[in-house]
Amino acid sequence: MITASEDAPYLAFFLKLDISTVRDVVNTEEVHVTETSSGARGMAIGETTVELVNACSRLMDLLDALQDIPFFGKLIQREIIYRLLQGTQGQRLRAMATLGDQSHRTAKAIAWLRANYQKPLRVEQLATVAGMSRSTLHHHFRALTAMSPLQFQKQLRLRAARQHMLTNDLDAASAAFEVGYESASQFNREYKRFFGQPPIRDIKALRTAKSWRSLPLNAELLGCPRGGLFSTVANSPMHSLSSRQAGSYGLVRINVRTQSEVARQK
Repeated sequence: MITASEDAPYLAFFLKLDISTVRDVVNTEEVHVTETSSGARGMAIGETTVELVNACSRLMDLLDALQDIPFFGKLIQREIIYRLLQGTQGQRLRAMATLGDQSHRTAKAIAWLRANYQKPLRVEQLATVAGMSRSTLHHHFRALTAMSPLQFQKQLRLRAARQHMLTNDLDAASAAFEVGYESASQFNREYKRFFGQPPIRDIKALRTAKSWRSLPLNAELLGCPRGGLFSTVANSPMHSLSSRQAGSYGLVRINVRTQSEVARQK
């Protein structure tokens, strides 16, 4: 996303996918997922379909008919899952939902780390959670997130601290200790390295611009996906869709961009 305005606004659609539902759809006899050699990379690009975008649009339309949500909501979500599985990244989604698959095991470690990022990290314990050896966990963890477990934890802590300072008015030292840092000076160094400026200056800039109110602080971990991340792109109009899996949930995001923006990017 490069620009947005009132005439050409940035639109986004978020949907949590229940991985147990994904697993149920995968096991349906009528669903055939194309085998691909996508590997265990954390991100991939492909093209979505008109059918998938239409299903997402129909789900949004339910906001104008709240009484229909309990019945149609789950049905349309199952259709969205079906469309994702039939798409170019279907094999990747199936791998995330398959019990015993390395992606699924790694996602368990990621989910545990997200829930316990304040605690000191012991890779042996994380490997036990995933049911892997340390070396295997490191390999698959880096393949899915492009980071080591320690780097992943650091980003979780820094973003959580940022959220605490923005929403709870904590000072930098208090936020650092809240997310598990034992040294305020180390926190300040790593915060500046990651966000580009010290905590006080960064928070002041965000509040002055008032842009922080639109930040998806709890889900902005674009650099450290919740288990696996894939994106698909449609040509006209342009949409991008990504799905992240964390423990029992995945996250679908659709970004709608204008044709003029697509032309500028080309």
